[in-house]
Amino acid sequence: MVDSHPTFVSSATLSETVELQTSYNAYTYNFFLRKVIVMPIRFALLRQGLLLIALALLVIQPANSHATRLASTAPVVYSVSPVEAYNYKSTDITITGSDFLLTPTVRLNNVLLPNVTFVDTTTITATVPADVPGGMYAITVTNPDSQSANLTSAFTVLMGGDGNLGTWQAASSMTTPRRGFAAVTQGTYLYALGGIDGIQALNSLERAAINADGTLGSWQVVSSMTTARLDFAAVVAEGFLYALGGNNGSWLSSVERAQINADGSLGSWQVVSSMTTPRSYFAAVVAEGFLYALGGYNGSSSLSSVERAQINADGSLSSWQVISSMTLDRYMFSAITVGGYFYALGGFGVNGTNLSSIDNTFANYPVSTSTGSGWI
Repeated sequence: MVDSHPTFVSSATLSETVELQTSYNAYTYNFFLRKVIVMPIRFALLRQGLLLIALALLVIQPANSHATRLASTAPVVYSVSPVEAYNYKSTDITITGSDFLLTPTVRLNNVLLPNVTFVDTTTITATVPADVPGGMYAITVTNPDSQSANLTSAFTVLMGGDGNLGTWQAASSMTTPRRGFAAVTQGTYLYALGGIDGIQALNSLERAAINADGTLGSWQVVSSMTTARLDFAAVVAEGFLYALGGNNGSWLSSVERAQINADGSLGSWQVVSSMTTPRSYFAAVVAEGFLYALGGYNGSSSLSSVERAQINADGSLSSWQVISSMTLDRYMFSAITVGGYFYALGGFGVNGTNLSSIDNTFANYPVSTSTGSGWI
């Protein structure tokens, strides 16, 4: 049976009931707001932010993901290809190694190479420009984080393979002005001997180291010859440096020599022999164990004669013997020996006549015969 009578509630009880209902509704609303609306919005925003970050990383990340990583170790260079090239033209090279990064720099000794291309972490390409001085070079690869790798004696620049010359560059200056002097090379040193400084004839010598890139070290004075000489000849043979003839106010026929030590220094000079006639403005060459003196001027006349002396094991010389004569008197000329022949080029002839081109003024002399078959 249902009670049809209404239930009376006191005003206090009603007030409490309404307050509880209101509190419950507020809690329900707040829970709904946080869980159903706010939390999904927050998650959506967070997910969108993460997506944006991922997209940004994807945009800035290169195709090779290894390229932008921080290198834990320095790069290493294993090889260079090709290993040599002539300097009359530019040459593209490929460098292989490990741990290369984007935008590296490549140097050939101190020469910064252009057109450097990062292929991947193991390969770089670059260009060796034309006119780099001849010599052997180290390759240095430097990553953008400043870590670098060096491969010594990695690349050799060969001088003008087409016969042309590279650009001339000033090298270090000698300690003394010299003209009418002689110059020779031995090992990695360049020697300058005698001459005149504009006032007096010189007996001094100086030398400079020839660096791998063709530059010269500073010049240093070394031991002096026994006699001041200008307009003379000098040659290197069998570990000795020889100075022949010349003049110093007198016309000279004497020959002196000094031993070249392993460090490039010179022993004391000693006169070892004299040619059969004084010679100045002449040429001297070494071939098949003999020292040859060609032409020149003896103080009164130009010469066409050729004489030679055998070089002994201790650097001494046998007696000089006249063996032939060129077809023309020559002085202030040049001579070389190659392929078993002597060549005499240009110069002055009798009465100071200017001799014509080498096509019709050179002479050749077979070295293999004791006295030669004659100049032609």
